[in-house]
Amino acid sequence: MNSRKIRLFTWYRGANYGSSLQAYALLHKLALLGYKVKVIREFNYPYSLNSILNNIWLKLGFSVSIFRGLKIKRIRALKDYPYPVARKRFLSFFRKEIPSVLPAGPLSLGCMKRNTRVFVTGSDQLWNCYDHFRGLEFLDFVHGVKKVSYATSIGAGSIPEQYQDQVRSYLSEYSHISVREKSAELELKRITGRSDIRTVLDPTFLLSAEEWRSLAGGASNDLQMPGRYIFCYLLRKDFDYSETLARIKEQTGIQEAVLFPSNENPGLQIEGCRRCGNAGPKEFVKALDGAAFVLTDSFHGSALSIILGKQFANLKRFSDNDVKSQNSRLYNLMDMLGMQPRFVEDGFPQAIDYAVVQAKLAALREDSVSYLKEIVE
Repeated sequence: MNSRKIRLFTWYRGANYGSSLQAYALLHKLALLGYKVKVIREFNYPYSLNSILNNIWLKLGFSVSIFRGLKIKRIRALKDYPYPVARKRFLSFFRKEIPSVLPAGPLSLGCMKRNTRVFVTGSDQLWNCYDHFRGLEFLDFVHGVKKVSYATSIGAGSIPEQYQDQVRSYLSEYSHISVREKSAELELKRITGRSDIRTVLDPTFLLSAEEWRSLAGGASNDLQMPGRYIFCYLLRKDFDYSETLARIKEQTGIQEAVLFPSNENPGLQIEGCRRCGNAGPKEFVKALDGAAFVLTDSFHGSALSIILGKQFANLKRFSDNDVKSQNSRLYNLMDMLGMQPRFVEDGFPQAIDYAVVQAKLAALREDSVSYLKEIVE
């Protein structure tokens, strides 16, 4: 067994900037620590003839199904994302920056397990059981090999009651469990009875501003950004942001605004805001770093704003009273860093004193990196 080999299970292959960048950050940090890391691509499991064939064809860029005979059809990665330049840049980013493996069947899975020191889940909303529930995200395909969780999020503030017994069973096989939100720590402690569950920083925070700028140094220069602009990254659907953006412009004195469409809401248009659909992950970081102000309802949009020292404001994607609300992610993040919530629904937020925030972040980063080293050894 290669004592430095790690396999990471996370989400990253959609046209989602946050998911792609958090996967890159955790993989990159583990590689900097001296480990040989690959991300496990989503695959069909439990194994059957149909699932194995699907996995084989997925590795080749095809889809296959057995129903009234064998049917094979070609599929394009990110085929539903309507921005072809950005699509190519996402795929190039996955290929160059996130080495991966897909265990097609029992033999390849067995070989992977024999040659892996530790399996890691994290981060993003892998354990959001209101949105989905599969054993795959809890590494149910791994037994007899060390399993740990780094900063895995449950998305909402709780686990639905009908899944709690199964979650308890899955997590009993983990030697170490850490989550991204304090509310998730309390919920999983309650469900599992374990006292060793910890809250740590999202993987994006494991890399410094300089490391993110180094990644962005490989970005294309064809986005033609204004000299001073508001960077808009908004995931919520069926909402008119025009009035909010107008208020932000008035408050900041910044008249130019550029919208970076999300995978969740690719067709969004906002009055007084130019849409930029050509950005891959590197271009996204570069454009955010160049912004004078950021408006977002995204956790990772907020995280990168903090890392890069940007003044920003949040919008709520959910009602705070909704049991499925994901607003707790941002409340928890601000609390960790000693910041006040920055929701414009509560009034225009005060300017951030980054001398205080960055000092807090540096201490938390050191603690989180130490924990990561501990759990993979």
